[in-house]
Amino acid sequence: MQKYFDKQLLLTAAMIERGAFAGVGNPKVAAAVYIGLGANPSEVAAPLDEAPPQKVWAGFETLISEYMNPRQGYTSRRAMQKQRYGEEFQHLARYGEWDDSMPPDPQDVK
Repeated sequence: MQKYFDKQLLLTAAMIERGAFAGVGNPKVAAAVYIGLGANPSEVAAPLDEAPPQKVWAGFETLISEYMNPRQGYTSRRAMQKQRYGEEFQHLARYGEWDDSMPPDPQDVK
């Protein structure tokens, strides 16, 4: 899941190796663990072997550079892990103005 949807921990590891946090330097990240709190506390190790920080950062740079292209839209619900309805923040994605089967309709905004 982290490799495709929950990338915050992987991005944090990449940032650490790039010196993003003052006073830490830029050490090699040996391990990172997501600690889930709540009804079912759990620990899930970040898949650093499958998604090493250098590769994660390169993918992040590619993603950001794609969004710098004016022809690239900001599609709502672009990479859904699950198709669910009635989510708490669904209204912020403006979901409901179109459905999942409709192709994007790029428009210039001036």
